[in-house]
Amino acid sequence: MMSMIDDEPLTYFLSTDSITLTSAQIDRALLLSQNITAPNDQWSCYIQTLALLGIQTWLQNRSPELLLQSEWLSASDPSTILSLHTIAQLQVGETRLHLLPIGYVNDPLVSVPLITQQDRLPDIYVLVEVLEEIAEVRVRAYLPYAEAVPVQASETEQLLAVQQFVEQPDELLLHLHCAEARQTPEAALPVIETNQDTPPVIPNLINVRRWWQKQVDRLTEELSWVLLPPLNLSGALLPLNLGRSPLEDLEDVVQTLQRDRGVEFPAATSAAYRDLQLECVAFRLYALTWPLLETNEWSLLLILGAQPGTQLPAGMTLRVEDETQVLIEAHLNHEPYLYAQVIGDRHEQFRVSIELPNGAALTLPPFAIVNES
Repeated sequence: MMSMIDDEPLTYFLSTDSITLTSAQIDRALLLSQNITAPNDQWSCYIQTLALLGIQTWLQNRSPELLLQSEWLSASDPSTILSLHTIAQLQVGETRLHLLPIGYVNDPLVSVPLITQQDRLPDIYVLVEVLEEIAEVRVRAYLPYAEAVPVQASETEQLLAVQQFVEQPDELLLHLHCAEARQTPEAALPVIETNQDTPPVIPNLINVRRWWQKQVDRLTEELSWVLLPPLNLSGALLPLNLGRSPLEDLEDVVQTLQRDRGVEFPAATSAAYRDLQLECVAFRLYALTWPLLETNEWSLLLILGAQPGTQLPAGMTLRVEDETQVLIEAHLNHEPYLYAQVIGDRHEQFRVSIELPNGAALTLPPFAIVNES
């Protein structure tokens, strides 16, 4: 086995996720909106319910460990909930959110209901694009209640400037995770945490053979790895623009490695990414893997960077081990990114650990080639 790449910085950009609503979600929103007796309010109820179901799916996809609670979705008799304000309210852990559904963002102001009940004041407003005609919901931006400055107010509503909102949904996830971490014992957090005195617990293997076959196994799905389509390996640099997908961001990194480091990526390269959180540090890990047919070996390349709107702390460590020793240990100085590559025989497993400067760490299940015949 051997390590291939030292800890050099790379640059990439991430984009906002969107949710495609299912026909079951649309039918549910239609059914729930019929519980609103005022005909003029039924359409608003329908749109707000779509926003609520969309953000529920968004949280399940991005951070399934965060528990969403909604009076509207859990009510045994929805007809008893008469306020449209209540439909837009939800709670994630100890954080109260108020959804503000909008269409395409083309108005500089957004209407916000005036809430007077202290126990219902939101901690955060969330701007949600509901594109009902194409059955799509997009978590667009957020604004802490304490930072909301009304442009205009009446007895029932206030207007807020859209430019006040932070257009970084991943930062919203970070807010929710940090609030949850203050309430949840460390042992209950959804990562495998270790320190120098406690060996990591390795529950299973990530079978990269499945990735080569464009398939995902049970553990890949459970750990929220997202398998990416084939990479563009032409070597042509991609333009940097807004709205880039994770695939485009990774392709930019790959092409930088090809050009500046001479790394060769065969057509059989498979790639996946996973968003992770340790304490209040949010980061994204890309894993690229391919077989080396001429030597009967395989390669694993890892790229670690911060999620949008955040930074990795200096002193953060990316470590790769086999069953007997540390193969590579990349330390972050003042660069925003870490990466490392290892190559091993078909029977070898590679365990990846990520450690913060304070010693808090998480260890991923080993990457391996598993024959499932």
